[in-house]
Amino acid sequence: PLSSGTYTLTISRVGCGSVSGTTVVNIGTSTSNMTVSSNNPVCVGGTLNLSAHNLGTGSVFWNGPDGMTSGQSVFVRTPVQLQHAGTYTATLSSPGCVSQTRTLGITVNNLTLTAGSNSPICQGSVLQLSSGSNSRGIYTWTGPQSYLINQQNPSISNAQPTQSGVYTLSVNTPACGILTTTTSVVVGSTLGSITVTGNSPSCVGGSLNLSVTNRTGFTFLWNGPNGFTSSLSNPVISPVQTVNAGRYSVTVSSAGCGSTTVQSNVMVVNDPASVTVSATTPVCRGSVIYFNSTAPTNSARSWSGPAGFASTSVSPSRTNAQLTHSGIYTMNATVPGCGVVSATVSVTVNNCRTASTESTEEESTEGILDVKDIVQANLELEVYPNPTEGLTRAKVKGIGEGTYQLMVLDVLGHTILMQGKESKEAGSIYWDLDFRHLAKGVYLIKVMGEGIEQVERVVVR
Repeated sequence: PLSSGTYTLTISRVGCGSVSGTTVVNIGTSTSNMTVSSNNPVCVGGTLNLSAHNLGTGSVFWNGPDGMTSGQSVFVRTPVQLQHAGTYTATLSSPGCVSQTRTLGITVNNLTLTAGSNSPICQGSVLQLSSGSNSRGIYTWTGPQSYLINQQNPSISNAQPTQSGVYTLSVNTPACGILTTTTSVVVGSTLGSITVTGNSPSCVGGSLNLSVTNRTGFTFLWNGPNGFTSSLSNPVISPVQTVNAGRYSVTVSSAGCGSTTVQSNVMVVNDPASVTVSATTPVCRGSVIYFNSTAPTNSARSWSGPAGFASTSVSPSRTNAQLTHSGIYTMNATVPGCGVVSATVSVTVNNCRTASTESTEEESTEGILDVKDIVQANLELEVYPNPTEGLTRAKVKGIGEGTYQLMVLDVLGHTILMQGKESKEAGSIYWDLDFRHLAKGVYLIKVMGEGIEQVERVVVR
């Protein structure tokens, strides 16, 4: 082939000069030396590279599947699809030589790779990782806590919640190179030893703080009084009210481990407004002053008052009342969750005329006052319920306008309670009486007004 080119012939004759002529000579390269190559096999989406070698001065023409043609010695086909698989032919032509052909069989692989597991599982179980692939290669798994293993379908025994997370699978294949995919794994925490707590007792206007044992992956659903719901592990009710008192339940769920429902103790919400005090007032000198108090359960009391009065009882009393005992009495209640709450009551001690203590024979027999000589008028006094366990009502019918006085006397004729009321129209008048601080026995209720009296016996049992 190196002898190819333009040849010139020159003829010279003496006396005539010279003349030249040219001709072009083509000597073709042997076609028998042509070779072809490729990067077979290839993967779907990849690149197919075809090459023809040792062409010399010849020209090559490629034919292939799916209508492929090319006059280039090097042909690139991308992205490769399944229909590009098959036989590729290279034809080499050279002047003066017989054409030669070479063929290549190209395989296009459609490889798939998936990663999965038996998630969710419960703490302590076996975690099984799995791959789906139609290719041979080197499998590598990586994951939480520096997990690394070269297995296609590895397992992890005694799996823990800290091993939850994303696991990555890589496969290095001869046909497609490195394929990568991921799967998410959940290892739930065990549901044993779940406890519910709260800052009980709490105080009205403050906060009720609830909490439940929390571990990795737990979810919560709270239910409680007054329609309460929450999905938090530590919900707070603020400002808390008495309607929020009671039992709370929470359903704790853990992926792979199921769920459990736990109930709290009774959550107490104390109301400082429930702290009250009362006393029998006014009373006569020499009588007993009876005090009573209300406060939430487990509230400690501390009483103080005129003339050095002090007590820690719920319902103390003061015997032989004197004029110096009149004044303001204070009860400090230490209410759980609320601190110290104070309440006061004003007591009046009067100089009073006491009934005669002389007894008739009938009185000494019955042990109570004889009321047969008390003047009765048109007033009609009813006491109900009678007998009573402490709470009763005195009702007087047939009254006119004026001021009326109710007195309660014990069996010795001592006045232990005096209350006055004014009626501005004819009809009835009421007194609601609390005898729960009195000793069991018989007492007299006397109503006086406009020069008339009415008396009724009442039994406290």
